[in-house]
Amino acid sequence: MVIICRTSRVEEMFRLVTVILMAFAMEPVACRPNINYSDEPFWKILGGDVAAVGEFPFMLGIEIQGFSFCGASAIGDYWALTAAHCIEGMKGEMLALRAGSIFKGSNGTLHRGLETYPHPRFDSTFRFKDDDIGLIKVKDSFSTNKYVSYIGLPFQWEPVKEGTKATVIGWGYTQQNMLGPSSPVLKKVEVDVLTPKDCEYNLHLTGPLALTDNMFCAQQEGKSSYKGDSGGPLFVQEEDQVKQIGLVSWGDSSGTQAYPAIYTKVSHFRIWIFMKSNI
Repeated sequence: MVIICRTSRVEEMFRLVTVILMAFAMEPVACRPNINYSDEPFWKILGGDVAAVGEFPFMLGIEIQGFSFCGASAIGDYWALTAAHCIEGMKGEMLALRAGSIFKGSNGTLHRGLETYPHPRFDSTFRFKDDDIGLIKVKDSFSTNKYVSYIGLPFQWEPVKEGTKATVIGWGYTQQNMLGPSSPVLKKVEVDVLTPKDCEYNLHLTGPLALTDNMFCAQQEGKSSYKGDSGGPLFVQEEDQVKQIGLVSWGDSSGTQAYPAIYTKVSHFRIWIFMKSNI
């Protein structure tokens, strides 16, 4: 195990660059010749449609010095929900969250980060990320308006039912193998929640590579999240509110077809979210 002690902002920036470079490294899993998994899965929307202005006012982009690298969702005046691997080892003051815009890196309002809280059980040394959830506290309130509002959260242990139709949103590559530029505009895609058995079969996961109870996966043929949208929300419309049931965590990075993406099951961390944020 290597421990890196950061003593300067330069070293922190070096770590960020290293993480981003790792995100684009394609490493094959032993005995899985057609499946590649990214050690730092920064997924983006594959397929789908362009979102309308103000359609998803809870969507946030996480930036550092103008570079957008992960998604998040606004859950309260000062709080955002994201993936732990997006913020692990980063101080809140390094980050800015962009709210109220469908355009990547422009428009809307920027909110400086104050603190980051990756889940304490998250272990980045394990390739298939369990407990991949985290919180960001910002210095200035998100101030709800026509373009900014908060997403609802599930109850603790609320089940995610197979066959549920859900929506995932994000910016990024719209073609497999990261061909062409990433999308400058927020995109949306509807996917179906799969059974754990179907998910593991499609991703060739067995034994220690199987999903944990904190994960689930979703997909429609030719549509999924893809590199760049880690931390972004997967949600359902329930009567008078939008409820976030998952957040983009990891998945296949080969790009040969749209494999299922793996999502963190938000309901399994509802008490932890409340204890940290009082939300």
